[in-house]
Amino acid sequence: MSKPQVDEELANSIRERRFEKPVKFMPLSSPSLAQTHCQGPLKVNGSGQSLNEQELEQIKQELEELKAKHAWKEPKRDFMDDPMTVWMFDGVPDYSLTNYFFLKERTHHHAAGSLEETVEELVKTWEMERSHKPDCSQHCTTNPEKFRFSANGGKVFDNVQAHQVGNYNVMLDTCPKEYYDAENTTWQDSHHAFHKAFPAFPWEVLQVFSGPPKVAFTWRHWAHFTGEYNGKQGDGQLVEMYGFCTAELDDDMKMGELQVYFDPVKFFQDLLGTRRPGVKSVDIAVEQEEPGKIPKTLSNVDLTEDLTEDSASVFSAATNGSDDQPWPAPRRRKSTKTASSTKSSGGGCPFKHSFANM
Repeated sequence: MSKPQVDEELANSIRERRFEKPVKFMPLSSPSLAQTHCQGPLKVNGSGQSLNEQELEQIKQELEELKAKHAWKEPKRDFMDDPMTVWMFDGVPDYSLTNYFFLKERTHHHAAGSLEETVEELVKTWEMERSHKPDCSQHCTTNPEKFRFSANGGKVFDNVQAHQVGNYNVMLDTCPKEYYDAENTTWQDSHHAFHKAFPAFPWEVLQVFSGPPKVAFTWRHWAHFTGEYNGKQGDGQLVEMYGFCTAELDDDMKMGELQVYFDPVKFFQDLLGTRRPGVKSVDIAVEQEEPGKIPKTLSNVDLTEDLTEDSASVFSAATNGSDDQPWPAPRRRKSTKTASSTKSSGGGCPFKHSFANM
């Protein structure tokens, strides 16, 4: 699979200027820029091989056909065209494979310019930067001084700490060690753990319940287990995660505090084939420290249920069973709210204009 040519002299010059301290930058390897962190096979074939060039070209062709047939557009990830950017895999990531699965298998089709679409693209851009830009001073979606990231009431990581350990380790910080030992897993190890399991791992926003400065929303993360994980061969089954998140945004629409709630145990049990249908997983965090805040446990709440059909159970847990919830729990499938375009026009934050009229 061909990759973009890299001017090593220019790349070294960029690295010296952009990192505060001398850093020996070691680009990671991948079969293609379309399969960097997820390198599983397209179909269950026993070989465990990543997509070859012919398969990838076929996916790109089918992606264009989907867009033309339904008048769909690919999700936009901003801040990918700065020539000064140092890339984790020595090239701009290619999201055509992920976008193909996203468009084809998403459960919600949000209206163009809606709050839901804007939040979805902001999170996708943030994830791109965390996964593909090794220098966090080049991240444009976070406020470096205010950014805090935690999952299920676990350890709160600041901007640098979160980037050093990686999104997987923050998200799985409270996961029982029998499934995942975040404390003793490095950034690279965390990504290698799932390398061969999935061909892609798309993500979507389900519903947004409040706009800035504190955005609250539910989400879905899914993949087809076509490869191998921890010695177990997948049979192509769908593996899903559902969750809830709050994100505080500053005046420039950069992320401050990010809190995520989901059930990691169910995900691993589905992956390993050890979950009994209808049995809910155990408590996934510690008890609440301060009254009045979102609790640090989601005891007996099955976040794998369709949150769009019955969000009330999740939100009841997030408010400790109180009926005084600050948001409604509507049952809907398609967004109708609109806003100005989310596309970037030169410098500045493209998301700021999207939220301005909401």
